[in-house]
Amino acid sequence: MNALPWLRSAALSALAASVVVACSGNTAGSSSGVGIVSRTEAQYCADRESRVTTCAADSGTSVVFDRSGCGRDYRCRTVLLAAPDAYLSCRTNPDCGARTSDDSCLGEAGRGRSTAEADRCAKRYAECKASGGKGFDDDSCPVFPAIEPSALVKLTACLDKPCEQIEDCLEATVKALHPDCN
Repeated sequence: MNALPWLRSAALSALAASVVVACSGNTAGSSSGVGIVSRTEAQYCADRESRVTTCAADSGTSVVFDRSGCGRDYRCRTVLLAAPDAYLSCRTNPDCGARTSDDSCLGEAGRGRSTAEADRCAKRYAECKASGGKGFDDDSCPVFPAIEPSALVKLTACLDKPCEQIEDCLEATVKALHPDCN
């Protein structure tokens, strides 16, 4: 199972106390204080529902659209990601041949960005794995380039903890950043 629920698609989606966005306060062309958000939650969820009901999921299995989950996804991602529009556009791409999974779109949101924090995370993961103790999931590190800088600092601080505490720290930090990131 995944270390952090915000790394996966709709059913497991979600990735904040220092940055606050009103749940309905994002309007077209506004910014959440992180990256540009060019559509409202209602627009995003309508586009996402259209995509889900028109196209098969990347995995080929059918997906049931969850409007409340879509809203949580929107609110979390617009606060947590450095490039939320890249993520939102990817998730709603009307081309049924395009990959729109959460993982693919988090990759799009981080495209072109590399972070020393992601490298540090990967190194720490290898150290924890080599020690044989309980560590954290390796799927956390590839998401680091997509995270906005102030949240990334908080997540990276978790890497200083003992291996068996890192996963819990990452999850608690994400949840503290925004309540919709659970």
